[in-house]
Order: sequence, then C-alpha cells, then structure tokens
Amino acid sequence: MDNDKQNVQSNNTQDSSKQPPKPVFDPEAYKCRAFIEGLNKCNSKDDIVKYVDSIVDSFPHDDETPEKIGTGSLFFSVAYTNNGEYNGFIDPSIKITNATLGYSYHIYDREYLYAFAYGIRKQNFPSDKSLLPYVMKYLDAYFGYPKDNVDRRDNVFYKFALLHAEEFYKKNNIPVSPEMGAIAQIQVKGEFPLSALQGTSTALCTERAALAQNILKLCGYNSSIMYGDCESNGQIEGHSWNSIRDKDDNIFIMDYSNTVYSYQDGKFVGRRPYSHAISGAEYLARDGIIEMPDYHYSNGRIVREKTNRIYATGKTLNKQNAKTAGNKKNE
Repeated sequence: MDNDKQNVQSNNTQDSSKQPPKPVFDPEAYKCRAFIEGLNKCNSKDDIVKYVDSIVDSFPHDDETPEKIGTGSLFFSVAYTNNGEYNGFIDPSIKITNATLGYSYHIYDREYLYAFAYGIRKQNFPSDKSLLPYVMKYLDAYFGYPKDNVDRRDNVFYKFALLHAEEFYKKNNIPVSPEMGAIAQIQVKGEFPLSALQGTSTALCTERAALAQNILKLCGYNSSIMYGDCESNGQIEGHSWNSIRDKDDNIFIMDYSNTVYSYQDGKFVGRRPYSHAISGAEYLARDGIIEMPDYHYSNGRIVREKTNRIYATGKTLNKQNAKTAGNKKNE
C-alpha cells in the first residue's frame, strides 16, 4: 500500500504546530543496547557472521512455531493466521503466504542479516542508538522500492522457477519429487526463497514486513509482524506491518510500506516509515482495531494531516470502518 508522491497541499493539512499525539512509550524500547555492544566487539566480517549466527541460533523452534504466517489463497476463505500477529523469528521452516500473490515463499538464508549487521558495525554507533530508522533504509537497498502500483511479483517468481529452481534445490539440499520436478514443485509447494525478490523493486508490504521482522528480532526488539486490513487514503486493503512492544506492553506501530512523505520547502525529498505509539490498554480496548493520525514531514517537522488511517490486526474492515464478523475472508 502506497501512493505516488505529490507536492504538499495546504488544504489537506492542519496547523503544523499541532503534532500527532504521543502516547506513553518507554524510550528504552527504541534502543537495542545489547546488540550494538556485542556488534561493536566484532573486528572482522567473520566475527560479524559468528555473532549474527549466535543470535539467530538462540531463537526457539518448537511446537509453538507456526507452519505458516500470512493469508491464504484468493480462491479460498482462509483467516489471517495466528490472529494476525507473529512475535517470533521467521525461520526457514515457516511458509509466508499472501492472498494477492499466487506463490508462497520462505526466508532460507541469513545473508541479509550479515549485510545489515555489517553496515551497522561500520557506523560504530553508541549502544543507546535506535536502529529503527535504519531498517527501512536497508529494506529499500535490499529490495528496491516499487516504482508504481503494478504487482509484478508473480512474474519474478515464475521466472525464478524456470531459470533457477534446480540450482536452488541443490544448493539448499531440499529433495525434489521425481514426479513433479523442480520447476513444478517450487511453485506448487510454495518453496520459493524470498531472496528471489532482491533487487527487483517488486517486494510489497508482506515481504518488507517479513524481512523487517527478522532484522528487528536480530537487534533484540520485542517485535511482531502484523497482518490485517488497513484503511488509508479512502481505500481498504489487506496489509502487513510491524510493531514493537515496551516493558509495559505499549505498542509502537511501524509501517515500512504505507509510508509517509518528507518534503523540503514544499518539494518531495523521500519516504519515511509511518510510526505511531498506542498504549497496551487502548489496544486491547479497541480489540486490535486502531485509528491513528496521518502526517508528513515538512522541513524536518511533523505536520498533522486531516485524515486518519485504521489498522485492524487479524480482522477485516467494512466500508463503514467497522469490524466484520470473523477474521479475514477473501471474496
């Protein structure tokens, strides 16, 4: 979910002195002291790889690890899995599904984690530095940002199947059914690697949120990947975003796809992730359906807009912005 950039329209904003409300959220939850302190002790790429591996290998894989996360096929009425929220690390066994995409995929490799950690290490940040702003920068560098609203992911995955399926299975030691063959199996079973979208500028909210989730977990954030409906700019769509929680269970929403714009002297200069905090009590009271203000940046300042956006975790929204019965159903 995203719209083409546009110049700031004065009739679509409120007084710039009115900032979006700032609910209570523990400032320490924005930081990842332990990760940065450990990373700053690494003196080589090999050290970084070992450090990242030690963290990832510590994440649990047990009976509570889901087989899949996301949404089902457009051809079936399948609810959002895990009530629309997964708090764990997305390991290679977990299938990521998407209702608007014909294929499913997994995150098999760790190369993206090594690259992210290496980039952060070069900055030699102090331990109290928040790494949240650098997640979107890395996602844009890894995937490339979509240049329009055309969904080309199916084409990318299909081309990958034709050109690289056999090589992929051999490299990852994944058995191939003789009856199906590699090209058919990777499509039918949904065994594509998410890395097939690297550098294609085709990744959308599900892929960006999935990669962000693992980067956030690596950094030590109490993060989740969220699935549900989002109403923004008058449209309701299935969406995926991220959140982190502080020690008091307050929630900080981060959307790396349905972003906010930054302007300098009225001209568009870039995108930033949408972010907003909400108390845990309010989140529970609203049953995971939260309405939050839209805003943009102008010359470095937050400017509140007249519109709001709604995130509904694991639920659908009807045209009256009310919760429908049950979870997400594809019609």
